[in-house]
Amino acid sequence: MLIFFIHGVATRDVNYAQGIQQSIHDHFYTTNQAIPNFRSSFWGDILKDVDQLWNYNASFFMNLYEFKR
Repeated sequence: MLIFFIHGVATRDVNYAQGIQQSIHDHFYTTNQAIPNFRSSFWGDILKDVDQLWNYNASFFMNLYEFKR
């Protein structure tokens, strides 16, 4: 079984799925089932300048909020 986690840009932690991966691993191990293969993708890291994206989003939503007021 393959379990694939896709991380978005909302997280800055490339190890975002580690906790749930460990929990799933432990469950399969204790129930004597085959351990799944885990793969992760952190597409926000591809952008390299995550701060630029965060700042843009913050600015965009702040402007939207102010516009609606």
